[in-house]
Amino acid sequence: MKRTVIYGLLVLIVIFNAYIYRQEVNIRPEVNDNSFQYTLVDDAKHLWQQIFAGKLSPFYLVDSFNNRWDEGLALSDYYSHFPQAVIGLTSIVTHTDAHALFLWTKYLMLILLPVMFFAGAKIIGMTDLAALLSAFFSQAIFTNGLYGIDSTNFLWRGWGLSSQLLALFFLPVALGYGWRYLGGSGGKGGLRKAVFFNFLVAECHSGVFLMLVIAYPVIAVIRGIGDRREFRETGKRLVIFGGLLFILLSYFLVPYFLQGNYRNFSFWDPAWKFNSFGLQQIVTWFINGDLFDFNRLPVLTFLVLFGVLAGLKSFKSLKSSESTSGWLAVLFIVYFLLYLGRSTWGKAIDLIPGMSEFHLSRFIVMVQVVGVYVAGGLVSDIIENLTSFGILSRSKWVSSVSSIIIVIISIVIAYYMELPVVKYAAENNDMIVAFNKQYAVDYLDYQKIAAKLHSLPSGRVYAGRPGNFGRDFTVGGEQVYMALAQDGFYTLGNAPESWSPNSESDQFFDESRPEFYNLYNIRYLVVPESYRPPKFAQLVAQSGKYYLYRVSTSGWFDVGVSNQAVTVKKTSLIDFVHLWLSSIMVAQKNYPEIIFGQSSIDRSSLWKQFPLAASTSAPAVTVGDAQCASPTDQSYCAVISLKNDCSDCIIVLKNTYHPNWQIFVNGKQAKAVPVFPFFIGIPVTKAGEYRIEAIYKPGMVKVVLIYAGIIFILLPGWLL
Repeated sequence: MKRTVIYGLLVLIVIFNAYIYRQEVNIRPEVNDNSFQYTLVDDAKHLWQQIFAGKLSPFYLVDSFNNRWDEGLALSDYYSHFPQAVIGLTSIVTHTDAHALFLWTKYLMLILLPVMFFAGAKIIGMTDLAALLSAFFSQAIFTNGLYGIDSTNFLWRGWGLSSQLLALFFLPVALGYGWRYLGGSGGKGGLRKAVFFNFLVAECHSGVFLMLVIAYPVIAVIRGIGDRREFRETGKRLVIFGGLLFILLSYFLVPYFLQGNYRNFSFWDPAWKFNSFGLQQIVTWFINGDLFDFNRLPVLTFLVLFGVLAGLKSFKSLKSSESTSGWLAVLFIVYFLLYLGRSTWGKAIDLIPGMSEFHLSRFIVMVQVVGVYVAGGLVSDIIENLTSFGILSRSKWVSSVSSIIIVIISIVIAYYMELPVVKYAAENNDMIVAFNKQYAVDYLDYQKIAAKLHSLPSGRVYAGRPGNFGRDFTVGGEQVYMALAQDGFYTLGNAPESWSPNSESDQFFDESRPEFYNLYNIRYLVVPESYRPPKFAQLVAQSGKYYLYRVSTSGWFDVGVSNQAVTVKKTSLIDFVHLWLSSIMVAQKNYPEIIFGQSSIDRSSLWKQFPLAASTSAPAVTVGDAQCASPTDQSYCAVISLKNDCSDCIIVLKNTYHPNWQIFVNGKQAKAVPVFPFFIGIPVTKAGEYRIEAIYKPGMVKVVLIYAGIIFILLPGWLL
């Protein structure tokens, strides 16, 4: 097939995608994970503004404290941050609405994704036809939202996995250049391209990157099979490639593993996310076609299956740089086995670095990525074999008729495969239009409440949670608690991700107890008319269906006592915190200290006896707000007067503890410890007035590693 026809068909695929996904750029309310993703863009934009104002260093872009959920969390310490920073900066520089940029970025990457699959296929040596078929299959995959590469995972009505989409956009090219370099192609130029595109994948989504790099040892082993010298050379290239990637990403990877105790492993998340679905379920899905062909005949599934079998048969030709079917078949099997997850392999899978807390269900991404290449290569080989045997070219007449028949069959199959995709996209477009209309009705009333909140003293806002009235309390379909976080308010009750250690205990918030409002500094409630607020809440404003109430609290700081310590693993902490929240200790402001280690209390005895008992109530204090020297959303300040000496007293900042918080008491740096539920505790013993300043600062290890990476990049040798 002529190259012009191939490229013309590729352009048609892009145009087709642009049309069926056209409403994605008109979204007003965000109703899925994209609400979280856009909030990160907005947060990055605010960081840029504070950097340009001279209030923060640029290092905050890679290590900052996000205050908007779960009493805050050092999100960029373990979550990719590059796309959000780029979109936020572009918004400032171009004076363009950040949400519009976010929508267009997602839209362009979604419609151009087949082009990147085409490019990746060409890099690994596939023919033009095989590359085109792979590109088509990449956007024809359809599942019931299994977190893979199909559009159900990225569209507005689906999961909204935009960071995964961004990483997936670069993944085919990253895999292609990695394969080429490990095969000895391209020299330093090939190494630079391999490192660069794999670096982009990591910066867009660390989880996708962790799955991708598993391919490289497999490829290296396959490349060296049967040739000891080639095995050594491939191993050497693997070490160089992996070493360079580690150097450039060490600023992210090293703190990720060193500070694991401050990253939550949630029991609220479904077990299948971490463990995947197991052998029986996944094999059943595969045989039924649900991994590639949900709601249609398993056309692509059979192509993948027979492509893998054909690739294994040609395994002997793997040493040829022109052969791709064999190593793709092996790679598919490796990822399929990993997709079976902990439900099949148990703790053995944790031997792979980073897998102990990884969402193993996401390995479907790599199963599908490799699968579309396997299928594309198989169909291309079939067509080429038919041509080589003369079946399509015995005579001019036979050739013409055969070509027409093949074109018709291809169109019919393509039409059939696209039917569920088109139907899903059409319903998505209709729903966007309908929700936008409702959003226009709700937005003005919501904005009045938001404006009032902005004028009031800082505090957390409670607008329900997914398990109560919050689910149906919306702004045009977007939950109010999500909209508030997007608009910069600090919220409680919604955990879009459960990485904050406080996301576990948040779920036990008791709306009827005033001490809980003080504990979490919930100063405001935004609720519907049908909600019956607690008696101690005062109505502040009302606009349409939105009611704003105010509750009195001590602010961001409080003083209590800490006369106990609990030594515990992070995965067991919730048991003790739950008991504490159920006790009188919360009202007494008695905050046990948290020490990580082997549990000092037998977990099996928790319900036989109460292991935490209060003996001291909080002392008499005065807590007042104070202006920070350089106020940012990375700092908190207060003036606290302690009336009497107190050996067990502790000042508590109602934010999630992290070792990167630096505490200053009367201008001198002071020690901080984690206390229940997972707050920042500052021990004090003497009566007097204390000026407290808490500042989140990027970790020194991360800063040093960033400088090391920059210096390495500037060194002559491999990049320059």
